[in-house]
Amino acid sequence: MTEREEKVSLNKISREKVFSIFAYLSILFLIPLFLKKDNHFVLFHTKQGLVLFIIEFTVCLIRFIPVIGEVIFIFGMVICSIFSFTGIIKVCIGELWEMPVIFDIAEKFKW
Repeated sequence: MTEREEKVSLNKISREKVFSIFAYLSILFLIPLFLKKDNHFVLFHTKQGLVLFIIEFTVCLIRFIPVIGEVIFIFGMVICSIFSFTGIIKVCIGELWEMPVIFDIAEKFKW
């Protein structure tokens, strides 16, 4: 492989990683969903990001329940943040990490 081909290949991988990182940043999962549907790596992470977003949105709605809602909100957002951060790390090292429970739900989305 020539030096130019290597640069093109690395550039393509870098773009895939950037789009995959967007998948784990709340509503920004929509960017790779609409722009990179044909890329398996990006779509894998986008599906998991979508499930995390749905959980985050649901937890935000639950927050309005007096007392227990605030506890569920804090706990849920901490868990989602940990999953999102770990997902971003896995994207940066180029892994397809199947998040516990999240992956099983994400696989039900057929695009």
